[in-house]
Amino acid sequence: MISTRFWMGPVAVGLLMGGWAFCEPEPSVDPAELVRAVRSQEDWLHEFETLYIYAERQWSSKADPNTLDNDNKSYHEFAIDPTRVRYYQNDPAYWLQEEVWNGKEFRCWEKYYNHRQNNYILNNTLEGHSY
Repeated sequence: MISTRFWMGPVAVGLLMGGWAFCEPEPSVDPAELVRAVRSQEDWLHEFETLYIYAERQWSSKADPNTLDNDNKSYHEFAIDPTRVRYYQNDPAYWLQEEVWNGKEFRCWEKYYNHRQNNYILNNTLEGHSY
């Protein structure tokens, strides 16, 4: 099987095609209809008012992978509203970081826990930054 991956908006889509190499798509698939179907599934991206995602990550550095280490737990937030995008991460073993893009300027604040350092970044472009 060949796995072809391509990027569509914020969602990575993988297509699996049977055969060994360079197989042709099935003749029953209408490419224009496929594009319309994918676009209709992505319409929600232009319709939502706000989006908030919160995630906790925890991993083990011990020999037993089933034993989680509370010292290796981090918290992540991603939020979008009509005026800005915000990304926040707090990794108590390393740093706290907050990034905000309001369409005109990028602001970032970083505080390191393992040494006395704070970083502030102000920029009018996202080039070279996380987003």
